[in-house]
Amino acid sequence: MPMTLQDYINKYGEESGTKRYNGMQKLLISRKKTYDSQPYARLTKEWFIWKYPEDGLARFTEHVNKSRQSEQNMIKRWGEELGKKKWQATVAKKNTVALTREKLGDEVVIDRYKRQQETTSKQSPEQKEDIKRRRNAGLEKHLSENVRGKTRLEFFTARYGEVDGTQRYHATMKKAFHGPNRMSVPAKQVYTILCKKLPHDKIDELYCDVLGKQEFWLSKSHHIYGYDFTHRETKSILEFNGSFWHPEEPNERLHPVTKKTLTEMYTNDKRKKELAEENGFTVFVITDKMTSGEQELIVDRFCARITKGL
Repeated sequence: MPMTLQDYINKYGEESGTKRYNGMQKLLISRKKTYDSQPYARLTKEWFIWKYPEDGLARFTEHVNKSRQSEQNMIKRWGEELGKKKWQATVAKKNTVALTREKLGDEVVIDRYKRQQETTSKQSPEQKEDIKRRRNAGLEKHLSENVRGKTRLEFFTARYGEVDGTQRYHATMKKAFHGPNRMSVPAKQVYTILCKKLPHDKIDELYCDVLGKQEFWLSKSHHIYGYDFTHRETKSILEFNGSFWHPEEPNERLHPVTKKTLTEMYTNDKRKKELAEENGFTVFVITDKMTSGEQELIVDRFCARITKGL
């Protein structure tokens, strides 16, 4: 906690303390102006690279290693004896099961758990409710200040900087949206047809969730969309929309699985197609309501666009 004017007066006397306090306030204001004028938040990876073009990344790594809470760093800063004491105090304060078990063993973990249970059993319902209320209040404050009102991308960039945050965001999205066996059985049947109609090199260029490959996805605001078959070079997308998951018209009836209205699901599909078109893609859509001839005609158009640019 920063020292107040009264803290300075108590430590240095009224005249000297006031002078020191005013000088510190001027210095803080000057620093804030300097930091606000810089293109990146101070001490982030991007800031180090901008500030020190030749060795910014190395300086950032050194800064992270020095800042990291570890027994070794505390010994370097405070000396062998005091550093170990401070590390043990830090571990005790964090009180995580993993840290405690690593340092003190299972018996200590079990003993602490028993004592915690004993303490909890002695608490009245009012005390338990008060603890729960204060915990929820703390969580609510954190969510309001750091999470709510932000898209996931904004959250990542605010926390890790623009470059590193964007990379972390994309890595998270790929992990979330490229899980195994996301493609429906009918869509896999379409893939079999594509394999017969397209050259092998074009099949290899397709983004789709088949045989360990990854589907292509786009994001806008907090909406993330994955597409069944995408050829990025020719900006071509082929979608298979089964009527169970993709209503053909809006309706206020609730879907039995998603519990969303059919209007919401219809609107979501519309946004998905519009987003692809906004990014320059031509979108071909097959539905299970079409005849086999109609489906094949659309598949042929998709293949022609990929192979001949038509």
